Amino acid sequence: MAPKKKNHVQQASADSTQAVERKLRYVYDLLDFGNYKKALQEAEKVLKKHPNSNSAKSLKGLSLIRLGRLRDGYDIIKEVHDTKPADESTLQVLTVCYKELNKLWLIAELYENAVEQSTDNEEYLSHLFMAHVRLGNYKKQHQTAVKLHKLKPDNNPYYYWSIMSLILQAKEADPKLAVSMLLPLAEKMARTNRTKLASLELNAEVVLLCLTLEKQGKFAESLDVLRSDRGSNLMIDSIFKQQRVAELLISVDKVNEAIDLYKHLILERPDNWLFYTSYISTSLQLIDSSAHNGLTDQSDAANSSKETNDSSSHLNNHSSEDITVEGLVSFLRKNSEENMTLDKPQRAPLLAVLEILHTLRGRGKGDVEDCDEQLLTNILKYCQMFGNKPCCYKDLFKYFDTLLSIYPAEELLDKVWTSLEVGTDGISNDCVLHCSDTKSMQRHILYNQLERLSGVQRHLDSKAKISKARDLYTQFITASSTVEKEVLSTELKTCGGYLLLAAHHLIDVYEETGEDNLLVECLAWLEEGMKCNPANHGFTLLLLYLYTSIGAYGPVPQLVHQMEIKQILYDSMGHLYSTQAMAYGHFSSASLLYDQMLKYFHSANREISDALIQCYKFGTFSKVEEFGEFQKRVPNSVQYALAVNEKQILDMIVDCKSYDTLAYTITCMENIPELDTIVWDDLRDNRELSVSDHWDQLSFSPANQLETFEEQKHWLRLRNLTVRLIATSVYVVAGVASGSPTLPDLLKHLVKDYSEQLSVWKQQQVPQVPRFTTLPTRLVQQTQSNHLQLLLDLVNAVIRVVDVSMSGSKEEEGSVEDNPSLTELFTQLSDKLSSSVKSVSSEANDAKTSLRDMAKHISDLSSLAELLSLATILVSVLWKLYLPVRQAANPRKKKHGGQSKPAVPKAMMSSHSQLKQLVNHLQSLIQSVSLLTVPESSESLLSRMSSLTLSHPSSPADPSSPADPPSTADPPSPADPPSPADSSKTEFTALASKNISLSYEKTAREIHALLANKKLFLDSVITS
Repeated sequence: MAPKKKNHVQQASADSTQAVERKLRYVYDLLDFGNYKKALQEAEKVLKKHPNSNSAKSLKGLSLIRLGRLRDGYDIIKEVHDTKPADESTLQVLTVCYKELNKLWLIAELYENAVEQSTDNEEYLSHLFMAHVRLGNYKKQHQTAVKLHKLKPDNNPYYYWSIMSLILQAKEADPKLAVSMLLPLAEKMARTNRTKLASLELNAEVVLLCLTLEKQGKFAESLDVLRSDRGSNLMIDSIFKQQRVAELLISVDKVNEAIDLYKHLILERPDNWLFYTSYISTSLQLIDSSAHNGLTDQSDAANSSKETNDSSSHLNNHSSEDITVEGLVSFLRKNSEENMTLDKPQRAPLLAVLEILHTLRGRGKGDVEDCDEQLLTNILKYCQMFGNKPCCYKDLFKYFDTLLSIYPAEELLDKVWTSLEVGTDGISNDCVLHCSDTKSMQRHILYNQLERLSGVQRHLDSKAKISKARDLYTQFITASSTVEKEVLSTELKTCGGYLLLAAHHLIDVYEETGEDNLLVECLAWLEEGMKCNPANHGFTLLLLYLYTSIGAYGPVPQLVHQMEIKQILYDSMGHLYSTQAMAYGHFSSASLLYDQMLKYFHSANREISDALIQCYKFGTFSKVEEFGEFQKRVPNSVQYALAVNEKQILDMIVDCKSYDTLAYTITCMENIPELDTIVWDDLRDNRELSVSDHWDQLSFSPANQLETFEEQKHWLRLRNLTVRLIATSVYVVAGVASGSPTLPDLLKHLVKDYSEQLSVWKQQQVPQVPRFTTLPTRLVQQTQSNHLQLLLDLVNAVIRVVDVSMSGSKEEEGSVEDNPSLTELFTQLSDKLSSSVKSVSSEANDAKTSLRDMAKHISDLSSLAELLSLATILVSVLWKLYLPVRQAANPRKKKHGGQSKPAVPKAMMSSHSQLKQLVNHLQSLIQSVSLLTVPESSESLLSRMSSLTLSHPSSPADPSSPADPPSTADPPSPADPPSPADSSKTEFTALASKNISLSYEKTAREIHALLANKKLFLDSVITS
């Protein structure tokens, strides 16, 4: 039978649909090629002819979002979302939009609506499951997976999805419910043996069964599964599988078998350090347990070891050994000796001997005779064998540090020098002669590193330390131009260790004496080192630390770019430089930095979710919990929360040039001020605090990390409450106009919280942490000034005016100290603002001109500029609240319809003139602070930079004996012709000095621009 022909109406509709699809396909191509402006134009053309096309609307919304018009784009896609679309093209575009807006919960809502309209659509259900995976909603995950399984009962992956969802649901559910129902149900489902042949599905089935058993504490059953025929089909590395078996053996109290298995793994993979640590800890645990229970007869251990699996027959060679301290040390020593006979011996066997001796010494039970002597002997042996490797120092650090409390440092160093055999290559320990190859050079560097760790340099005077530093610098220059002249710029040069040591010695002297010339000389060395070997990020990190320590933030962005800090490094290393940008007045750099950080954090949430989805798609369920934990760790990072709040403050004080712009910016800040979006108990510390190389005995402890983390959280709470106070104050203006009492109550609650926290913040001290690890926040600096209290007083003034305005009550003529009149309140605010400005100005005029002082004064000036900017916003809010007073005083403006104007409280009428004086006074203060940032002004703080002596930092006078003649290490006199080395030194000295000067100048320009912006902001508010 011939198909029925379409009538002309149906044909026209089909042709129209095809025409729309062709035009939209062009829009898709434009979006793919990044031509978002053209894509927006084409989408609007389609909408003119087809205004109800959801696909065109969603593409227009996506174009707006990628053009940066987030609010406009969201309004359009929300309109499409409310229609509950069910066509695949619209759903896909909306999903992309929600991902870019970081509104993942709306994707789940979107597909829930689509599934309601098409309940048997497998693709929609699959997308809905993945949407719940992104959100970590395990209960809905399970419900959706069950629906998919019922729809496609022969599809095993859907069945496994439901099991994994049950396991995750049990993790966060009530423990009783998890043990009684969820986990037993997951175990029952996992035991169904749906797959018989070896495949990815069988692998997933075994992994899920083991997971459910281990979650219930059924370790013996899980061990049986791994050793069964089904377990043999697991598609994982055999070594990893045996390691997991050993862990399960410990869980079921078969420690002897576990020890034998670890021995087998050590012999099979002698370079795996994890096997050694597990073997040592497990063996000592068994020894201590046996001693505690009085089990001295080792025959039980020998009998139990016979239960080992037949496939591990190789273990029987070692299971007969008594599990004693002597047997443990003997096995590790024998393994180390066998390793030394190899052509390429490995580090782990000898390190294991050091570890067991160090551990036994720490136990203090006298398990091994001459433990200290053996530890020293093996350290010297390690130096002899691996002293030419860059990792040798970090390997030996804790062991050598232990010996320093037993032997004299000089004696230890003499023995190390002998064992390193550096002198045989023509090198003397006075650092005068030079190494002939990189291996002897690395041994010499190791000796200098251990010498610094021993602390012998602390007893030297400043002159000797400077001489030592310059000798090491000379060693670097010579080796870089001879032995390692042909090394590529992308490779690490061994001689870089000399320069880092030299820089640390010079920094020691600078911190003792405060001589700026020494610091500039150190900066010049590091700049030269970075040019010679850009791949050595040790130079870059030290430069970053030194520049920020003197308030010269200008070179930092380039240093960060050179280190290629991006992606997850923003989270782990951002603390080294992020908070200092605003502290030193580099507001544009701070804004760009936080934009990059937030871009990473937003994309990281999507990428981690996508990786989690791939785990489900390919059945790698063993990684689901790991990615799930990572998914929670990144969004809860304290660095992420700080970046959000700092960027919001920057947007308010820098980018907003009018009150209307400010109000729009604040409305774009989601969940502010009604809800504190930070879950304080879930905040994570993702900082990496051991990045920089140092060779000091004082190392970063967990207590230090906790202390600095608490300071970070206090600083975050301060910035978060500041943002919410300002945002709520701006919202209050609209709330008063509408008569809403909610926002004033919220503002009072925030003020109460701020006041309580302020008393806590004032008790905080600057954390004492090892240098080159992290820098403190501005919390102590802010609490020591009156800035926070002044900000609180301004917000209280807003609350007071709102109360008077909304109640309509009359202000009493008299006043008391606790409740002054509005007129007196504005007068007090003017005095407090003047006091803050005077304090910073007087410190600037009285201070000595040094780099340390410059850092402090620049930070104070930047904080004052930030305070004045926030004060400008709050004073503008007060001015807006007094609008009815100005309207009442202007007879030309009448209400429409002949209605009478609302009554204005007399207290506001009488205090308006004083408010105007406050506004004028704030403008004059802004103008006076601006003078401090004009280099030509004689009163300028930053113009005093010219008095710094930075021309010849390479030859500072010795602080301990200024009358001494220059040493031979000093540069030649002007009468002598300069050598190439001296010319190079002068070049990098000039570069360091220029970097400092340009940074200070940029600070001056940006603070000046910020204050000028605030003056214009106030002018626009007054004239509006």
